[in-house]
Amino acid sequence: MQSGKRGFVVSARRGLNPVGYKLKKSLRDSRKCVDARVVFPPYYLKDHL
Repeated sequence: MQSGKRGFVVSARRGLNPVGYKLKKSLRDSRKCVDARVVFPPYYLKDHL
């Protein structure tokens, strides 16, 4: 019950707090960077082969 209540508070805070939204956006951007990093190695392998 306590953990569920905590999750609700976090979600409510995220909805109201612009800083939380910015943090979420930055996390999404970093995830995109990670995806790009994951995509790049095959090209390097192709160059080496």
